[in-house]
Amino acid sequence: MKEMMRHLVQSGGYSDDEEDLPSSTNDFKRRMNQNSLPDTFTNGESQGPDMEMKGTSIVGSRAPSSTRMIPNQPLPVIGEHVKPGEEGKDGYARIGNEAKKEHFKTIDWFIDRDLARKKKRAFRLRNRSRLCGVASNWFWNVQGWIVLFLVGAASAFTGSVIHQIASWMSGLKFGFCRGHGFWVSRTLCCIESERTTCDAWANWSEILMDRDSGSYWLDYLIYVISGLLFATTSSYICSSYCPLSLGSGIAGTKVVLGGFIIRNFLSGATLIIKSVGLVLAVASGLSLGLQGPLVHIACCWGAIFVRLFPKYKENEAMKREIYSASCAAGVTAAFGAPLGGVLFSLEAMSSFFPPKTMWRSFWCAISTAVFLKYFNPYGSATEYAAGKLVQFQVFYKGESWLWFELVFFALLGIIGGLAGALFVKINSKLHRIRRGTLWFRKNRLLEIIIIATITTVVAFSNIFAAEGQSFLLEHLFSHCTELRTSLDDQLTDSICTEDTQKRWKLMLLLLAAGIGRYILTIVTFGSQVPSGLFMPTLVVGACVGRLLGWLVTTWHESVGDVYPFTGCTGRTDCIFPSLYAVVGAAAFLGGTTRLTISLAVIMLELTGGLDYMVPLMVAVVPSKWVGDAFGKEGVFDMLITLQGYPHINPGIELGSTATASALMSTSVIYLQKFGETLESLEEICSNFSFHGFPIVESRHNLQVVGLIARRDIERALKDSEDVGLRTRVAFATDNVPGRLVDFFDLSRSVDRDPVIVRPTMPADRVLDIFKALGIRTIFVCRSDGILLGVIKKKDMVKHIHTERALRNSIARDTAPTSLRREVNSFASEYRRSSRLQL
Repeated sequence: MKEMMRHLVQSGGYSDDEEDLPSSTNDFKRRMNQNSLPDTFTNGESQGPDMEMKGTSIVGSRAPSSTRMIPNQPLPVIGEHVKPGEEGKDGYARIGNEAKKEHFKTIDWFIDRDLARKKKRAFRLRNRSRLCGVASNWFWNVQGWIVLFLVGAASAFTGSVIHQIASWMSGLKFGFCRGHGFWVSRTLCCIESERTTCDAWANWSEILMDRDSGSYWLDYLIYVISGLLFATTSSYICSSYCPLSLGSGIAGTKVVLGGFIIRNFLSGATLIIKSVGLVLAVASGLSLGLQGPLVHIACCWGAIFVRLFPKYKENEAMKREIYSASCAAGVTAAFGAPLGGVLFSLEAMSSFFPPKTMWRSFWCAISTAVFLKYFNPYGSATEYAAGKLVQFQVFYKGESWLWFELVFFALLGIIGGLAGALFVKINSKLHRIRRGTLWFRKNRLLEIIIIATITTVVAFSNIFAAEGQSFLLEHLFSHCTELRTSLDDQLTDSICTEDTQKRWKLMLLLLAAGIGRYILTIVTFGSQVPSGLFMPTLVVGACVGRLLGWLVTTWHESVGDVYPFTGCTGRTDCIFPSLYAVVGAAAFLGGTTRLTISLAVIMLELTGGLDYMVPLMVAVVPSKWVGDAFGKEGVFDMLITLQGYPHINPGIELGSTATASALMSTSVIYLQKFGETLESLEEICSNFSFHGFPIVESRHNLQVVGLIARRDIERALKDSEDVGLRTRVAFATDNVPGRLVDFFDLSRSVDRDPVIVRPTMPADRVLDIFKALGIRTIFVCRSDGILLGVIKKKDMVKHIHTERALRNSIARDTAPTSLRREVNSFASEYRRSSRLQL
């Protein structure tokens, strides 16, 4: 099996399609193959003939001289060619190309954090004596707090507007408000009605047919057509003008927080188009939510505001501290749970989360909560002071749960874990089908039309599915006594019926609604619309939980206050199905996303009762255990894997005994400590798309001296217009062969302490270094410091994916052809990101 894997790697199993490369690139690859040199893993990355799972490090388009290569190693395979541009004012042609490539790379946290510290120290030294300097230092320190305050206000405003418009457009599928104006949503139009029927609201059939009793089938037809129109428009706008706005956005945001730059993913255009598409998608009635997209939108606000402040404008590592805090603002805008938002950012999103980021995340979440309270998107149209943070916020009163109910809560956790694992498996297969089948790629709009048609046709006939998800969730989470006083409508009569025979019928309807919503969520999530996962998953879990609560209540009514219901003696209400709905919602969402602490805190803030923390944890923990038994990845980690982004999950572990020598690339271009000129640096930067270069003593002594970033070389070339191109360059000030004044000094730009490992270091320890430090490049050297190769973050990701493919194939005990299919499936997904300069 391992020989099979080696053959696939070396025979082009991972190589890019040749038609995507320049013609000169194809000719070069053919010459390389004719000379029996190893083919590429991905575009621009050579595969050593004797290394089973090697990736490569920094490779470019062509080598100016083979003497820059490590001796006895293959030449670098053709890669992304950096075409020389027209000569600009600085006199260096390739400078103009660098700006665009900045959007396609993996950042180095190590270097960016070090630059931020140096910049801060220099700023303080320049401004420590004068009064204006003190003010400047103060402004430098408070920039982050100002940015996060603006992010919180903007996120709360955007979330409020999206919810109110989506709620109003959802009501348009049924009719409009005649009593208070057509611009009033259905919920606000009937909020003052004390009866199950709302006289202020009129259905379309009543308006069009001009009579009090409308036509069921006409309302049905208008409901389906309007939902289909909203969904189609949302898909067309997003897929045509900004494809990055499609989907939840959490997976992409998680990749960005891990150090990967995705061009335009957090742009203003993405924010606007995703907001418009999200409103239409939610209003259409599709089985999706706005909670996940709101996290993406909040990060877009963070990316916009950081451009206004010099402290964050050009430092990618510090930007990600703002993005982490912005995630907390997005969750707060969606759930009204500031503490849960901070924990969500820590648990689910951020790869690097220092203590100051937690404090700033809390500040951002609190700012969002304050403005959300002010905007009051869920309150009465006339009584703004009575607003609440979330639409389905409930406060449980009365007696607490009984001890034996923990068994049912744990059962809900097991069911949620199984359902979540099944969701991830099926959605993963569906995602591969969508990306690998020609029909789906050519008929994406038709797919949305089919999904929207099925969703609206099925939903209208079921009272638990026709209403909005937030409206249904609010009913499922609330006690019947509270519902009859605050939400006395037709849905309340169905949920709180005391007729035993009617209750069984409604149980079947609720079960059908839960199963239907579950299937439609699997199909809808990942389609060509902005789609969140949290709300539909909560609805499915709430349906199952409420159903189980009804069964326990029916059991109690049939046996009376006997064991195990002896604790119910003297209590008006003993079993609360609404509590089961909350626990079930948490269990299903935990099984799908693998969240634990943040999820429990979010649900706790929704219910407002500390007594229910134990039931929530009793359900969430088994849901994660059961889900992890079928796969460690949640749904968002699964999407990251399928899309081939170079993201290293902090919880991932290796199962092989590979060493650093099996991961490293030996196709490395180095710079000599005193053997370079400005002309040679110009030539290297014009022909190679590297982001960094190792510096060695000389071509005869490959002992590593340090590392210099490409951007520092570019900056130096810009500043050397008056210096001759044949001027020699010094990367150090010690043991200079001659006078230092005869050299162009770049020693201040050299990182003299790069991360170096031995070739015998276990691969899992190398993985720990990448996860802990967030670096992009690791040098592999002998004990005497001689450079052997380079390991990039991308190499580690490829090794993880290749190892997973091999492990899964062996675990299933399948034929070698299945292994080839598994490897090539990953390869096809990885090609998308392999063209990016990481």
